[in-house]
Amino acid sequence: MKKTRIKSMAALTGLAVLTWSVGGSSVFASTAQPLAAHHTMKRASYSQGASNTQIVLGTSGPLTGPIAAYGAIAQGENAYFNFVNSKGGINHRKIKLIMLDDQYQPDKAVANARALVSDGIFAAVGTLGTATNQAADPFLLRANIPVTSVATGSSALTVPVVPLRFGLEPTYTLEGHVMTRWAIMHNHIKTIGVFYQNDDFGKEGLNAIVQEAARYHVRVVAKVAYNATDTDFSTYALNMKRAHPQAVFEIGVPEPTAMFEIGMMQLGFHPQQYVTYVSGDPIMFKLAGKAFDGAYTDGWLPLLNSPKTATFRAWFKKTYPNTPPTLLALSGWVDAQVVAHGLAMCGNTLTTANFIKQMNSIRNWRGADTSSPVTYTPTNHFGVDAMYMLQADGKTKQLVPKSGLIFYHQVGSSLN
Repeated sequence: MKKTRIKSMAALTGLAVLTWSVGGSSVFASTAQPLAAHHTMKRASYSQGASNTQIVLGTSGPLTGPIAAYGAIAQGENAYFNFVNSKGGINHRKIKLIMLDDQYQPDKAVANARALVSDGIFAAVGTLGTATNQAADPFLLRANIPVTSVATGSSALTVPVVPLRFGLEPTYTLEGHVMTRWAIMHNHIKTIGVFYQNDDFGKEGLNAIVQEAARYHVRVVAKVAYNATDTDFSTYALNMKRAHPQAVFEIGVPEPTAMFEIGMMQLGFHPQQYVTYVSGDPIMFKLAGKAFDGAYTDGWLPLLNSPKTATFRAWFKKTYPNTPPTLLALSGWVDAQVVAHGLAMCGNTLTTANFIKQMNSIRNWRGADTSSPVTYTPTNHFGVDAMYMLQADGKTKQLVPKSGLIFYHQVGSSLN
């Protein structure tokens, strides 16, 4: 198994962290007074992975393999921690990020979890995938290691609440209801087909779509499942064409989704397309070409070219000069912002118990580069609970907003 360990860039200045968020982007102010001085009345306390000089974090994701595009999430995390370290770290402690490659395979994710426990991390951040997290998280949780900013919208990882685990992305249940209702109300679709990954990720989205369609008496005429290991999607495209739905909802990762879209286009079948935010990234213009033109998707992050993401774009380019920034990389940056905020609030009491306490105190926090605030409570570890609709513009190769923020309360049924 290939393992990659990358330590965040050494500090460029000795400035302390003073301000964590201004106008939605992380901003640091100069100060001659170290931030740690605010905590000198209380003696420092540490759990595994923390000391008076550094905090060790870890992540696991597909840095190589068939969906290596998702490796951008770990890159975004690394870029953010490089940025933090350049400003003096968190309360004068530098962040060391250990990045391991699991190729989106649960067995490798388990091996990586064991390695991260052995490496003595304080917390895991932005670990990718539903099946991979379900397989690997137990090893981290049994070792009393927090699992933060989980890079999946699976409700199974946030309901019921596990005290040591925090989601961040909107759940696939939320997404399925929001996207389906928007399509019905704004584009007046009457029949739906669903192409989905044959695991808990895909099935959660499928179930939400079916439930919302039933509420409006819209027929689901095709349910086409694919496996994560599949390489030929022509039969799936043909089966969908035979059902001939007016709209096709695609709940899958980018590469399979792109091949499915190309397959439908080659068959001369051009339904409305609604793509999960998991694949709602400009990278799809490269992967699917014209087959992605006009597709609808939803998002929980700002657009890449928005002023809010300027710091992200600058530091991602500085860290990875030969790699263009993507929304996937931005999601990793945001994953890191949230855990860094929790760590900053810990002061000199860097224990697991205090970290969980501080995370649970985050309310409507707008310091992360998300489109809506981040909230956690002891009974709610969702993170973000709002989305907005976008459409792929083939001419500009950009995603264009089509709605404002849409809130869907998971225990209710009203769209605002």
